[in-house]
Amino acid sequence: MKNTAHWQALLNRYFEGDTSISDEKALKAYFSQPNIDPSLIQYKIYFIGVMNSAAEQAPQSFSPPQTKVIQWKVFMAAASVALLIGIGFYQFSNNPLQENAVSSMGNCETPEEAYAQTCKALAMVSKNINKGVESVEYIQEYKNAQDKIYQNN
Repeated sequence: MKNTAHWQALLNRYFEGDTSISDEKALKAYFSQPNIDPSLIQYKIYFIGVMNSAAEQAPQSFSPPQTKVIQWKVFMAAASVALLIGIGFYQFSNNPLQENAVSSMGNCETPEEAYAQTCKALAMVSKNINKGVESVEYIQEYKNAQDKIYQNN
């Protein structure tokens, strides 16, 4: 049996990474026996753990966990919506034209002026609605022609 100084020197080289495989085998064999120098007993648990972990095997069927792409897509969509809302809020709150438009509302001096402005706004809305109705009437004429064609066949 070798002396304690030899094993201590071998341990120091082991922890510095300067040992060979045969030196490591000698250390494992020394710390697996029951007769160990009392000053080196603290290293026995370490080497028993190293020997036990070397004996462990990974399961035969190992597959890495799949990342959920859907979660990332939902997160990206939510972040995009939040970004767009933030940009819109910033633009709306810092737009000087919007402030002028809001401050000019309700500046009618007389009820007649208010009535005239309301009539003007409603006429504009009516004009746009009439355009939409004309489009629908054109579609209805197309459907009538289509129905006649299908009835003849």
